Amino acid sequence: MNGNYFKASLDALAKNLSIALTLVFVSTIAIQLWLMKENGQQASLFIVALLLVIYLSAYLFRPQGYTVTTDALIIKRSVSPVTIVRNSIVSAEQLHDNSLSGSIRLFGVGGLFGYFGKFSNSKLGKMTWYATRRNRNVILLLTNDQKKIIVTPDEPAAFLQALQNKI
Repeated sequence: MNGNYFKASLDALAKNLSIALTLVFVSTIAIQLWLMKENGQQASLFIVALLLVIYLSAYLFRPQGYTVTTDALIIKRSVSPVTIVRNSIVSAEQLHDNSLSGSIRLFGVGGLFGYFGKFSNSKLGKMTWYATRRNRNVILLLTNDQKKIIVTPDEPAAFLQALQNKI
């Protein structure tokens, strides 16, 4: 696959949340496993499984970067990369103000390895985020079916240039 690759680094909040939640998950799982060993509590097995599913899902579906090709924008994830057909992108613009402030998460992840899923706010309405930052390098893509997609490449100007060249 030929194209321009753009890295997506986590902001400080996502980094700190990811570290803190990893420690919470690991310690909670360790305690639950100890309880299972000591008391044979079967509820602990459910808690361990649930925490592992949540953590691994967030890790595997996190946005890692973006590739702009002549045919598509590909959002790199460990599993199930997202492909947005180039012809479906009507516009792409960098948001410089706090357009994402006040956003609420409808369904998705809000800090553990990034910000991805369905979000909404009063300025932009409903959006799908594949982001690693909340306040910088924010690009809003509008598709021909009126979907709003948020991406946050480390180099927004170069990303927009590559996308414009491909569009």
